[in-house]
Amino acid sequence: MTELLLSAGVSALIHSKVHSKKVGNSIPLSASKLHKSMHSSGPVSSPDKSSSSNSVIYISDVSSGASTALDFIENGSLSALKSLYCSTMKRNIDEVAFVCNGAKLNCALSISDYKINRSSNVIAVPSAGNSAAPPIDFHLDDATLAPSYNYDFRGIKVDSDVYKRGGQIYERPVGYMRYAMTVLGQYSDGDQWLGVKGRPSSTESAPGEWIVSYHGTDTDEFGSMSNSGYKISESEQKTFSRGIYSTPSIKLAERFAQRFEFEGAQYLVILQNRVNPNTVEKLGNGTYYLSPNESDVRPYGICIKKI
Repeated sequence: MTELLLSAGVSALIHSKVHSKKVGNSIPLSASKLHKSMHSSGPVSSPDKSSSSNSVIYISDVSSGASTALDFIENGSLSALKSLYCSTMKRNIDEVAFVCNGAKLNCALSISDYKINRSSNVIAVPSAGNSAAPPIDFHLDDATLAPSYNYDFRGIKVDSDVYKRGGQIYERPVGYMRYAMTVLGQYSDGDQWLGVKGRPSSTESAPGEWIVSYHGTDTDEFGSMSNSGYKISESEQKTFSRGIYSTPSIKLAERFAQRFEFEGAQYLVILQNRVNPNTVEKLGNGTYYLSPNESDVRPYGICIKKI
């Protein structure tokens, strides 16, 4: 049940069929690369306006996690943007599809039809290319999942204690099933960013631990999470021109959560990270976190809740 629910949630994120295990010719999907490609990255309002161009958009590849910057025209065609991306990445144009703001994009339409701008998170996913070809299915790569660290928060209604991680309040994903990814031993600076040693109690931070944050991949009435964060950054100008947006609030992340159906019920899926406390900047009195580099945001969980 839990594996099937996870694969359904990931299927919703990339708008492609994802199996819990290999089925036929399905190809492996790395959970860590998936998570990285789904980062809510976007521009930051900085004093140096020349460093932030309206004509640059970042496209992330779900298979590799790599992000590519491309020049674009906001009223231009999606087909032209796709051609530019495939030419740059040396990909077959028929084997790539774009996903943005919770929808697979129709490249016969224009960029402005989808209200895509430099704050948008565009994801490149493999595509069969034509209706006659069999659909491309994925399966979750077991090597990137750590089921022994899964945690079921679904039976918790309200946290009676105050938890802290990285010196900041940790709003646990109450009501969610949290699926863990393999992160131990994956970084050259060790595992203390997870607080594996020296935690005085379950509610307290450990030395050298990073802060917990969340992000969603869909939009609310104001746009994506990065778009909402950018609006706040306009009144709190930062020294760098682009960053990764996330939030310590699971409730705020829910505004941007991808919705999906599983066995007749509706669910939300939210992504959980740790962010580097030495580089993160707070926006809106801590409503949003802004990290300057992808290396300052480390994924470790996929959270799913029935609504």
